[in-house]
Amino acid sequence: MQDVWYGRDFSRKSPALPTSLWVAGCHGAALQNTQEKIMAVIELTKENLEETITGNAFVLIDFWAPWCGPCKTFGPTFETVSEKYEDIVFAKVNTEDEQEIAAHFQIRSIPTLMMFRDQIILLNEAGALPESALVDVIDRASSLDMDDVRKQIAEEESGNQG
Repeated sequence: MQDVWYGRDFSRKSPALPTSLWVAGCHGAALQNTQEKIMAVIELTKENLEETITGNAFVLIDFWAPWCGPCKTFGPTFETVSEKYEDIVFAKVNTEDEQEIAAHFQIRSIPTLMMFRDQIILLNEAGALPESALVDVIDRASSLDMDDVRKQIAEEESGNQG
């Protein structure tokens, strides 16, 4: 998977992101950081994006559009896998309705899968994955030592500044 990468830390607000995209508050009990599972997949909007990413330890986002054939093929796989991982928030962003979000994350191809763990982007990959590959990616991300990931990010950032 050539597009797997460690990315920005979303525990801090991004100055590059329009203020209107970071709207406080969330709508719907499914976005609360609770142990109970309300629904398998939630719909992300600019109103609930920040709360979803910062309020949950593990978030997997499917960027899609209604007209996209591969998106329609991947959708049921995403739903099925979401039922296997109650501790992960599975979310979808309709890039037609949420163009600001798609632009912010520089989505150029759909479907695109983006994975956050502890508000850090671990995966940003275009293309539909088969169920076994999606499960493998999730399991590998789950096993990462996030302290080590943060250390690697800090080392990269300090190397870029000097």
